[in-house]
Amino acid sequence: MKKLFQILLYAIVFSALVGCVKPVSEQKSDYELDLFVEGKILVQKAGKYGFLNKKGEIVIDFIYDYANKFYNGVTVVKVDSEFFLIDEEGNQLSDQKFAYLSIEPHGGLVKIGGGFLGYSYGLMDLTGKVLLEDNFNFIDDFSEGFARYKKDRKYGFITEKGKYLTEVEYDYAESFSDGLAIVKIDSKYGYINSKGELVIDTIYDGAEPFFEGLAVVVVKTDQKYSYQVIDKTGNTLFSDYDMIERTKNVFVCSKEGKFFIIDKQGNIIPLSEKYTEVVAGGIEDWGKNVTFFVASDGEAEYALDENGREIFSSEPEEGYEMANSGIDFVTFKGWVAFYNESTLILKTTAGDYLEYSWTSEDLEIYVFNEKIALSQNDKWGVIDFSGKQIIKFRYDFITLTRDGCAVVEKDGLLGVLDLKGNIIIPIEYEDIDYWDIDY
Repeated sequence: MKKLFQILLYAIVFSALVGCVKPVSEQKSDYELDLFVEGKILVQKAGKYGFLNKKGEIVIDFIYDYANKFYNGVTVVKVDSEFFLIDEEGNQLSDQKFAYLSIEPHGGLVKIGGGFLGYSYGLMDLTGKVLLEDNFNFIDDFSEGFARYKKDRKYGFITEKGKYLTEVEYDYAESFSDGLAIVKIDSKYGYINSKGELVIDTIYDGAEPFFEGLAVVVVKTDQKYSYQVIDKTGNTLFSDYDMIERTKNVFVCSKEGKFFIIDKQGNIIPLSEKYTEVVAGGIEDWGKNVTFFVASDGEAEYALDENGREIFSSEPEEGYEMANSGIDFVTFKGWVAFYNESTLILKTTAGDYLEYSWTSEDLEIYVFNEKIALSQNDKWGVIDFSGKQIIKFRYDFITLTRDGCAVVEKDGLLGVLDLKGNIIIPIEYEDIDYWDIDY
C-alpha cells in the first residue's frame, strides 16, 4: 500500500491567478499557525466558545456559538443567529447586530456580510461605524493599503478609510503587490499604481503581480503564447519563451522543449537536455529564501539549485519516492524530504541529512520550527532534526505552531503542550482555533 505522506508548511505558493501566468506570493500561508493572538486563545467547550490566557485561565466565558481571534482588542462573536463586536472584557461594543461579520486584519476593518452564507459585503470600523453599506459582491482582504472589490460585475479598490481609490472600474483586477495592481480592460491586462493611474498599458494577455520590481507577462500572437519579463516602466527584459516561472531570485524558462535558468540581470544558464519538465519552487524562511528547481527526465526526479546543479535525485533503483505526488519536492528551511518503504530521509543542499525509520502502515508528517510531528503505529509524537524524540508517540494527532507550541488531540479532545511535552492547556476542549493568524 502506497504510504500517505502529508507535509503542511509555510511556502511561497505558485498558483494560476491571471491569464496564463503563475505568481509568486509573499503573503502568509494558511498554515502559519499562532495559538495566542493578543495573549488569548480561542477554544470550545460544551458546544460554546470562549477565551483562555497563556496560563490556561478563562478570561471570556464560554457563551458564544461562534467567535474569532482578537484584532486590536476587538473580535467578532455570534449568539444564536446574530453577529456583533466585543472588547477584551467581553463587552458588546454597540447595539448593532448583523447576519454575518468578519474582521479583515490587514486593514483593521470589519466586513459586513459575505462569508459562506453569500450575503453582500460592506465595511465598518472597529467601533461599529458603517463605512460602506453591504451592496458589494465581495470585498477582498487589504493589501498595501487597498482592498479589491467586485460590484455589479466590475472591479475596483477601496482605501483603509472606506473610500474609493478611483471612480474607474475594471473588468477584472488583482490585489496590490510591490506598489502596482493588475487590471483588465477589454480582455487585456495592465497595471495601475497606488494613485489609481494606469502606468503600464493594458496590452497583455496574461499578467503576474510584480515582485521586487519585476513581473511575468504573456502576449498571444498567432495562437501562441509568448512569455516575457518586464520592469515597472513596462520595459521588456527578456521575452519569447514558451513558459516562465519565477522564484524570489531567478526565473526558469522553456523554449522549444529546452529549459533555462535566467537571473534578474538576464544571465542565462542552459539546463541539461535530459529534462522533460522543470518546475520552480521555494520557501520563505522568515527572510531567507531557499530555492529549489524540480526536474524530471521521465524516470527520476532531481532537485536543482539556482545554478542548475543537481543536488540529489530520486533514482528509481534507490527505491525512494519524493515526498509529494507528482513533480514536486517538499522543502522547508533548506531541507528536502523523500522516503521509501520504511525510512524518511531529509537532506540539505550541504549534504546533511536526517534518516528516520518507522514501522507504521501509513506515514503522516508535519514540519515547523525545525521540529517534526509525525505518526508512528497510529500515534503521533515529535522529533527534532537530529532524530531525538521530544514528545512521546501517544497522541491521536499533533499540530505544531509558530509560537512554539503543539496542539494535541487525544480521545477526541484537544489541548496544548510546549515543545518539552509539558501541558499548557489541559486536553479537555472540543476545539482549539489554531489556523491562520490572518483569519
